[in-house]
Amino acid sequence: KVIKASEIDNLVQGRLRPRSIIWPVNNYFIFREDSMAQLIDEKFSINSVLVTKSFPNMLNVQVEEKTSAGIYDNGSGYYLLDGEGNKIKYLRGVGANEFSFTSSIASTTILSTSPSTTPASTVVHLPDYRGIVGEFGDYPIIYDQSPGAAEERELLIDPKIMDGLMAFYNALRSIKAIHANYFTINEAETGITVLTDKPYSVKFQPDANIENQISKLQIFLKYNKPVEYVDLRFGDRIYWK
Repeated sequence: KVIKASEIDNLVQGRLRPRSIIWPVNNYFIFREDSMAQLIDEKFSINSVLVTKSFPNMLNVQVEEKTSAGIYDNGSGYYLLDGEGNKIKYLRGVGANEFSFTSSIASTTILSTSPSTTPASTVVHLPDYRGIVGEFGDYPIIYDQSPGAAEERELLIDPKIMDGLMAFYNALRSIKAIHANYFTINEAETGITVLTDKPYSVKFQPDANIENQISKLQIFLKYNKPVEYVDLRFGDRIYWK
């Protein structure tokens, strides 16, 4: 689904092109399957690869790619994730249309004069979740607001957090009460926030019992109409506004 057959074929064909008259690399008897398998494993994000020779001139390549589980947004680009939070593939950069300005009034005092107010603005990134789903499929989108999110690394989300996030996402889809537009993670806060298709967001704890949190949410929504947020992170209690 992610790796194109042509990408693997080009890699294999490039390695098989003769580069030596004395020792042709495409010779059936001297070609090493394990060397080709290692090259494919290093080049692509896969679970397994098997390369075998079939006499007199056939090379068989079987690849099992990693299962895609989510899309990671670090504020500058989007990446495909596997179920353990590892980076599978870079998808595209964040578009200029995904940033907006928010303004606030900042109060200042100059020497002994009376305080004055000046407008202050900050740039806010809002993931293009509709565009991403349209381009790459219906995956949970995870916007990482942590300070180190822009660092280049293979493990983008802790496996335990990814596991809880996926469980919550799938549970929301099954009950069909609300739809998750995207998730946000921030080191300054515990838990994860879900931006939904309703006026309110939902905060949950990924390393706590997801089934219990979903059950609480279902019961709560039967009798209440929140307008800003629902917080499920504190045991049997629910905080909302």
